[in-house]
Amino acid sequence: MLSSTSLSRYGLGGHNWKSFSPDSYRELIRNAMNCQVSYLEVAGQTGGDIALVGAIQSILESSPEIVKQQQQLTVTTRIGYRTLDPGDDAQVVIPRPGDVVLKENGNNNTTTSPTSSTVVHNLSSSVVEEMIRSSPLFELQRDIPNLHLIFLIQNPEVQVLDILQQFPDAGQEARNIFIQDRWTPALETLQEYSSNTTNQGNSISFGVVSNGLGIPFQNNHPMHLSPDIIIDAANKYSHFSTVQLPANLLERHGWEVAQRIKAAAPSISIGAVRPLTCYPDLGTGTGHPFRLVDYALQSLDGDHPFAPMGGSSDMSSITPSTIQYTHQMNGVPPIYQIALQTAVSHFDAEEILEVKQERDLTVEERETLDGCKLVQSMIYDLDADLDRVRSFAAHEEELYGRIIPLLYDTFEAMDDHTADVLQAYFAAYAVAVRFSIAKKTRQVLKDGEQQQGGVSTPKYSDIPPTMSLQEYSIRKMLAEPAFDRIIAGASTLQDFKVLVELIGMISNENESPLDAILRANEEIEKKSSQGTAKA
Repeated sequence: MLSSTSLSRYGLGGHNWKSFSPDSYRELIRNAMNCQVSYLEVAGQTGGDIALVGAIQSILESSPEIVKQQQQLTVTTRIGYRTLDPGDDAQVVIPRPGDVVLKENGNNNTTTSPTSSTVVHNLSSSVVEEMIRSSPLFELQRDIPNLHLIFLIQNPEVQVLDILQQFPDAGQEARNIFIQDRWTPALETLQEYSSNTTNQGNSISFGVVSNGLGIPFQNNHPMHLSPDIIIDAANKYSHFSTVQLPANLLERHGWEVAQRIKAAAPSISIGAVRPLTCYPDLGTGTGHPFRLVDYALQSLDGDHPFAPMGGSSDMSSITPSTIQYTHQMNGVPPIYQIALQTAVSHFDAEEILEVKQERDLTVEERETLDGCKLVQSMIYDLDADLDRVRSFAAHEEELYGRIIPLLYDTFEAMDDHTADVLQAYFAAYAVAVRFSIAKKTRQVLKDGEQQQGGVSTPKYSDIPPTMSLQEYSIRKMLAEPAFDRIIAGASTLQDFKVLVELIGMISNENESPLDAILRANEEIEKKSSQGTAKA
């Protein structure tokens, strides 16, 4: 088991909890606490707080020793957003004073229809106090000594939507003043509540988690949040303890903000969120995100006996014999080429073309022939697009939003054999997509990239080809003293285990996290020199 010290700078992010079944989520939290991960984040608005409480209570019932081994458990939750749901009574819901209406069927309206839900943001004293008092996380304070709850005001910058409705050209200074006026009641309420609530070693503090802190002041972006506002609050309120902001190797503005806040308020704990997930235009949140990781993929040995012959599309003999990370591969895994050739062969419509030489085709045969041509063309296009795929989220949107509906529209009925061929192809294509994304991402990190507005990303020419992108990224971030914590989520239990092992390994090395990068490059250079000498 890794020591709690080795994982003191790791926080388990909470926003992927919906990707788990309830049992799997409980297992994730059990594994985290068993590894003595002592910093857990929840997404309060979406029910993550309830899920976490249920998971920890389940662990307390079945394995209380796992919880008791924690010297201190810190749990963060976010406040500010809430969803107005009319419920079953079909009554019109009227937002409360201080609500900034963000979304209601794509429109910014001040009231909701009887059947719609609206997302609002509110930092008034009454709403913030209500959110605090109604938090299910307090149930844990009765059972867990030394529990530290942190309430984080989420994205205070969205409050400027109110002033921008009246004054669309409001400048940064005016927006800063407006934000400070709007979030001061929340800060005052949190300070008072934190000061008056300490028992059984439990404590409460507060802070901010903001996407706007990661957005550079570029083109006067309305969602940019000035660090001066944070520094002012940190120095004014004694229980203001925590700042979380997006930061990764390509979104470096968060690094600069973290350094600035740490210099002005050294006692503030700063956490970097989504350290391995980047948005393409420097964090403004548009476009599809991509991950700074190498993927563990199922591959096939080059001498694997399966070889489709005579148009056969039996994929049952494809059994992955190895699992490799994408940076260890020399090219797209062979499983993709096998699936590609099999799918193209299956849709060559050879039998129908032979019939066409002898007689006119029936309407059904012509439709089948056209469908086969369409699918073949689609497969060739997907293959050609591999080098251009940047984001797995974009791939999934294309797959479920366009390709699968197109297939259903093309074939009124699909036999089991054809369905199996397509399923095998798309599974293999997903493998190829991950390989291509990792390869492209590594190239972007090494060479840099021109971004929107003429800004270029940093260049990382020292990425060792023998080191995964996630290890390289985490090492670089752990070497930044302004980051007290790296807060990374997990979509699977395997993702969590990889992160825990990685951060634990780096923290236990008793040297700079950058030393291993230097050694890896020196080893590569040494082998290259030896190879040149032998030649």
